[in-house]
Amino acid sequence: MGFSFDKNIVYVSKRSPSGTAGVYEFDISAKKVGKLVYSHPKYDVHSLIFDKKRKVLEGVYWLGDTYNIHFLDKQSQREFDAIRKALGGGNIFETSRSLDEKRKLYYVDGPEQTPRIYLYDRPTKNIRELYSKLPMIRDGSIARVRKINFKTRDGYPLEGYLTLPKNGPAKNLPTIIYPHGGPWARDSQHFDRTTQFLADNGFAVLQINFRGSEGLGEEHMKAGYRQVGDRIQDDITDGTRWIIEQGIADPERVAIYGASHGGYASLMGLAKHPELYRCGAALAPVT
Repeated sequence: MGFSFDKNIVYVSKRSPSGTAGVYEFDISAKKVGKLVYSHPKYDVHSLIFDKKRKVLEGVYWLGDTYNIHFLDKQSQREFDAIRKALGGGNIFETSRSLDEKRKLYYVDGPEQTPRIYLYDRPTKNIRELYSKLPMIRDGSIARVRKINFKTRDGYPLEGYLTLPKNGPAKNLPTIIYPHGGPWARDSQHFDRTTQFLADNGFAVLQINFRGSEGLGEEHMKAGYRQVGDRIQDDITDGTRWIIEQGIADPERVAIYGASHGGYASLMGLAKHPELYRCGAALAPVT
């Protein structure tokens, strides 16, 4: 994952006691894994950030519903807290910094906030917007996104995200099931132009982190091994039935759409359960 400022130590990702991928020290000279630096009990670690001028490991990013960072350095924590306050929240992810450590670029978005790039100047503590990806969309006009949880037919707990039209009750809506690719990819609460477009046209959109989705620990990943079209597909089917049972989806107006593995899952859903889906679409499907 990265090199330590001690020439004998590198940082590696390894299964932690909780079953998630944690950050460990690896001693090159001794050729063995050392102490655990950080692990999250539910989510895998994502990446590391360093201050090369001060020669410190600042923190560890992990992706839950959004990007989060566990700080190992108090000075970096204070700086980030000030940046977050200035930006008013959102999902904040550092993308790069200058070689002299004086400037940083941050990518900021949210489930209901369009993506933007900000430049932070450390000497002056000034932060300004450099780029807005979708300036024509006002944040206040964006559809609602909420996290959902349900259990499958075999009692396996799953989580996902439900995007709803901005206006009107969440009841008997035309609904699109939107399985992700991979199948090892993963959905999170970041701005998604596809779900927002569909919701703006009156559809509810359900995304499911079925078995085999990454970032949720080793056991969740292993649960999807050799299960494409089988238990992974059952997870998608069970999610479809769940949203109908909740009264959110109109059972007569449910469609399924996805790309890559999501396209495969769309075709498989239509083949295995034509009674559930009124129609479907597959973009670049695995066939």
